[in-house]
Amino acid sequence: MHMLLAHPRDDDLFVQIATHQVELVDDGSRTITGARRGLRAVYRDADLHRQARVNVRDVPTTVWFAYRDGRLSPSMPFSRWWTGRSVALAAMDASGRLSRANAQFRMLVGLPPEPVGHEALGDRVDEETCRQLRKLARSLSPSRDTSGTLEIRLPWGKRQGLEFHARRLPAASGGYSLELRSLEERDSTLTDAATAAGLGSASTVERQGLLSRGRRRRLDPGEGLGLASHRAWAALVVLGIVRLFAHADGMEPTLAYAGPGALVGTHLVHAHDATPIDLQAVAPSVVMLLPPNRIRDLIRAEAPFANAVVDHAQTFVGSTVATLAARTGADLSQRLAREITLLADLFPAEGLIPVTEQQLADGVGSIRESVARTLGDFRRDGWVATTRHGLLVLDGGAVRRAAGPNGTYESGLVLGRGSEGAVTNPEDGGT
Repeated sequence: MHMLLAHPRDDDLFVQIATHQVELVDDGSRTITGARRGLRAVYRDADLHRQARVNVRDVPTTVWFAYRDGRLSPSMPFSRWWTGRSVALAAMDASGRLSRANAQFRMLVGLPPEPVGHEALGDRVDEETCRQLRKLARSLSPSRDTSGTLEIRLPWGKRQGLEFHARRLPAASGGYSLELRSLEERDSTLTDAATAAGLGSASTVERQGLLSRGRRRRLDPGEGLGLASHRAWAALVVLGIVRLFAHADGMEPTLAYAGPGALVGTHLVHAHDATPIDLQAVAPSVVMLLPPNRIRDLIRAEAPFANAVVDHAQTFVGSTVATLAARTGADLSQRLAREITLLADLFPAEGLIPVTEQQLADGVGSIRESVARTLGDFRRDGWVATTRHGLLVLDGGAVRRAAGPNGTYESGLVLGRGSEGAVTNPEDGGT
């Protein structure tokens, strides 16, 4: 049995290309190294791994892990960005010829301001990507749309990463509508959305001042900031899931989880609290370190911001109390089921949670060996599968029931997926 876990899950083109590379390995015509090289020819940061004999409901399964954007791939949120204003837009017929391209589209793909002769997106795309795009287009029904990323060559030699969305137009036209945005715009939008959520109550001048002094940090799973020795620190979570934990008597218990838009740091706890708190990435994450003294001054100077911080701190305390209550009032099986359910609800990758046994142990207040034994019970029951890349939830309903009726809670420190994904484009009414 084979299984492909491709991330991000909503990039149809990447899933299709990764599937093709896996099939070449499976039929013996390509090595894993060759397949990885083929994937990187289209997606420069892509990675591909295989793990054999993963126990999935008592069936030994070969699981493939494909990552479009390296380790950050599972953290990339879903967004209906194409519904925003000023989107680069064009129509494309079945042969790939472009028409009705607006000014934003023409500028983005390097077309002259006015149409000149035959214009096709395929002129900017390599042969393999073009072939896969045609295959994807043929599979589209009138009721289905598709999205993904690709790289094009601009006329002056620069390579431009793009995100696209396409849907089939009415049958009479025989074509497609096509929306594009640059990956730089995508990343900027993610930062803007997190900033609006975490710092939106501050005045524009103060918010810009904070951001100008911020330092962006990218964290792999398990990587921390090492801030416990600092008397004060503050960070805005831009992407991913992090945990806040305490250093206490040689232990590092999880206090709460935080996701995009969460403003976390020592301002959430009492100024004279002797227990230092720190931050560690659960999933691949991006955080922006902010000057804690400016946060403290802003709390004193601006009432709306101070109120927002108080609300956030109350949620943090509530999350911590719920976590501690679960540790004292439930057995390890219930606590672990609760932790897995919480992470599954918060994490955008749906299914695979890139968390280690040690991180789960910290979350439930136990030791790794005990958590490993309980995970073994869950695995034999068919609820989860464990891999080198994280935990695969197979039966979320069973895990949720095992957590008990009061086993999970909603954490305001994480924006969550909502109805469509994690952080959405603020232009389309998202968070």
